[in-house]
This record gives sequence, C-alpha cells and structure tokens, in this order.
Amino acid sequence: MSGALHGRPYPPEETRLAQSDLSRPTSKSEPDSLIRPAGLPERASPRTLQSLYVDRHGAPILDTLQTALKKPGLLSPIIFYGPAGTGKTHLLQGLESDARSRKLSVYHLSFSSGIDTPAALHDLLLIDGLHHFPTLSAEKQDEFSILFERHFESRKQIFASTEIEIGDLELPDRLQSRILSGLTLELRLPEGEDRFDFIQKRLGEFDMQIPAERLRALNLPENLSYRDLESVSAMIFLYSRNGWSDARLAEALQNRFAPQAQKERPIITIEQILETVLKRFSVTREDLLGKSRRAEHTLPRHIAMTLAQEFTGLNKSSIARFFQRSDHSVVIHAVKKMKDSLRTEPTLKQLYDRLLKDLGLSVNGRHGSNGRR
Repeated sequence: MSGALHGRPYPPEETRLAQSDLSRPTSKSEPDSLIRPAGLPERASPRTLQSLYVDRHGAPILDTLQTALKKPGLLSPIIFYGPAGTGKTHLLQGLESDARSRKLSVYHLSFSSGIDTPAALHDLLLIDGLHHFPTLSAEKQDEFSILFERHFESRKQIFASTEIEIGDLELPDRLQSRILSGLTLELRLPEGEDRFDFIQKRLGEFDMQIPAERLRALNLPENLSYRDLESVSAMIFLYSRNGWSDARLAEALQNRFAPQAQKERPIITIEQILETVLKRFSVTREDLLGKSRRAEHTLPRHIAMTLAQEFTGLNKSSIARFFQRSDHSVVIHAVKKMKDSLRTEPTLKQLYDRLLKDLGLSVNGRHGSNGRR
C-alpha cells in the first residue's frame, strides 16, 4: 500500500483566515466556517433519532421507536441492550432530541452521573446505564424504583439502556418484572461491510471520499465498536490532511486498536477456578452457570469471573461463554463490582485471599508455596 489517503477537503478559501482575523468579533451574517481553524469540516447538525439509528443499525425498527414517540406509553418500557460502543447513549440522545421537537417533556437520567429524582412526571423517562443500579446506595435504589414505578403506572414512555442481559440484571423483583414486560432491542457491534459503510458516512461529514478497497487495505480489527469507528474516521481525516502515507496510517491504527497481549500460557484453568469456588461456597455448578440472582449464587459467580479474568489468560468473551452468558459485558460488570467490593469489604477480601491460596496462588497472584500450576 503506497501513497496517502486523499479526500476532498474543504477549499482553503472557505476555511482559512489570516491570524489577525481570528480574534476579531464576527457579525451574525458571517458563516461559522470563517472562525474555524483551517481544514476543519462544517459543524455537524444535531443528530436526530433517524440519523443515529440508520447510521448504526439500519431502519427495520426505526418505525417502532417513532411510534413510541408518537404514542408515548403504548410500547413501554423499551430497553436497548448491547456492549459498550454500540450507540446506546447516542440513541437515547436522538430520542430526546426528537421528543423535544414534538414538545414532549423529557427526563434523562444517567446512573454514571448520579440521580436527582424529579417531582413531576414526564412524557419520556430516559435511563442510561441500567446495569449500574446495584452500585447505588440503598436510598438511591429506592428513589429510582419509585421514579420508575410512577412513570410505569402512569403509562409514560420509558427507554433504558444496559450492557447486561435483562435476565442478568440485579434488580428488585418488582422492577425486574416491569423491565421484562417491555420490549428489548439488542444492539450489536458492526460487522463486515457495515463497518466501512459507517466510516464512509463519517468521512462524508468531513467532505471526504475514500475508495472502499483502500479502507479494506487498512486491515481493521474485527471487533471494533461504533465508538472505535468514530476514532478511525478522525484518524483517517488527520492523516489525509497531513499527507501522511497509508502505511503510516495502518501502523497507527494497529497500534491504537491492537488487542492486549495475552499471557504466554494460563496460570490456572477456568475449570480449576470453578471447582475451587464451588467447594468453598458449597454451591453447585448449575447454581453458578444458571440464571439465579440470589446473593448466595451471584457472589461466588462474580468471584469466579474475576479470578478467571485475572489468572487464566482468557478474554472476557471466552469467560462469558464458559458461564453461559451471551455477552462479555456481564463479565465486565461482575469484575468491576467485585474489585470495588474488595477495596471496601475486609471480610470479602479475606475470603478472596483464601480462594487464592486454595488455588495455589499467593495474595499477589503468583504461585504459592505448594507449587500448584
């Protein structure tokens, strides 16, 4: 592969200003492009539900979402499920934008930024990151449950996103049943030609066109999310604007998205971990691999997943498959929750350390004195 990736950048006369012009006030009649640095594209217009959804997942269920906006509460709740980077948050933002254009009241709640319970009901309740519910304090969990119940009983439209399968969410039984009564839409990572189509659409926002065969020659990894593809598009634009070669771009992309190097060989097997955890907790294999959400089953399951990630060399997808889960986000959630708990719960930390010794590992993760491998 030789040469550079060349797009059709904006003509310099449309985007450049003398340095002295950058600091002067502009009149309302002047276009925004006059105060942008050279080479940057026009500011993208706010993304609507249609632009976000069609870009990422096609149009088959777009009508369903628009029906939910036309008749709030008719299809509620609607849950978006998928791994990180599939556009769940952007999709909620698109729904919010369209709802406000219809003069609907919206309350957009994100677990990652905290919960402030509104006094009034809204036409739309948008919930970003439902899988973070277990990390809330008991008081906040109660507040959220009441908020959800009020909107549900009043037949308001509820949309929520989660990285964990609905059946694996650790929710109170009543809230879980409400969620299960709704419609679940699974969002998947882009595959095959869809990845290149998405990049081409993004490059179009930069007023660039790249031959499809040159995109394929970049040998992008297979498991990139839409968020990753946004980054790829920006890198292509940057390298094109600087006249850097395709080979240099391909190397940068490989470095940016190369998978983490796995250990040369596993320290222990996942079967060893499972058998050790089963013995320590006096539970069955079916308890850990099944769908039970009882605390006496979820705790050893999360511990086993954490140990598997730390000491087997398996990736999260392989661990998820072993535990009969369809998505690696279940493992991500379990490991994060376990590590947070290990930092704050001394009794749990002691139990975890005993399991390490049972496995022939010292507390720092190395082989213990019994020499088991």
